[in-house]
Amino acid sequence: MPEFTIKGIELRRMNVESALRFLKEEGENMFSDPFPHILALPEKWVTEPIEEDSSIISMLCDLSGKHDSVIVPGSFTVKRDDRWYNSAPVISGGKILGWQDKISLYLDEKKKYTRGWNVHTFSTPYGRIAAPVCYDLDFPYFCKIVSSQGAAIIINPSLIREAFHSEWELYVKARSLENRLCVASINSISEPFNGNSIISCPFQDGYGARIKVHRGVGTSVNAAVDPEAIVSMAKIRSEEDPGEYSFNGGTVDDL
Repeated sequence: MPEFTIKGIELRRMNVESALRFLKEEGENMFSDPFPHILALPEKWVTEPIEEDSSIISMLCDLSGKHDSVIVPGSFTVKRDDRWYNSAPVISGGKILGWQDKISLYLDEKKKYTRGWNVHTFSTPYGRIAAPVCYDLDFPYFCKIVSSQGAAIIINPSLIREAFHSEWELYVKARSLENRLCVASINSISEPFNGNSIISCPFQDGYGARIKVHRGVGTSVNAAVDPEAIVSMAKIRSEEDPGEYSFNGGTVDDL
């Protein structure tokens, strides 16, 4: 598989009407140089609820099909079975592969949303990817699970206040390094979030691994990815730490 590009766009937050207008008038510009084989957008950049088959999703599918690209268009507030979810669709070749519901709800989100229970990976032309939503990246479990399922690319739609950017960056880099995954975390440019999206990609350095952090220029951030190297590193790392431990029946030496 040849090298491909991940590109994140730090969209401003907007209502449904504005989002439809943006996609109609500016959607094509998201595919300008560098061309994104995988395009990523922020968490809840559309501030109003939408249907899973809404015009916004249809327009994003059309863009994905036209450009033969994968789009993780952030997350949206959607209603399913009379419950509200904060959920990220994954679109490839013009079709929705599935939705990743946010599992770890943050503070007041618990009052509105139902938490997700399932961790998904999605098969794309650029390998298996996963889309933990914002706070899901703070905890090691999600990335550990999808790594064991063969995912090497993490697209993390986020909404992080500027005051916590340094902590957010630590989480992104930690998940990337500890699992040897390429992690793209995309934030909104609107106040009080103010962008600063990053993409962290591991690379081999002698007997060990390091990460290269790609930072935004303007309101976009992009990274060229060598899929064979990433997949190989992620696979080896997952095999080194299968995530299975016994915490019962052991002994502790007396001090």
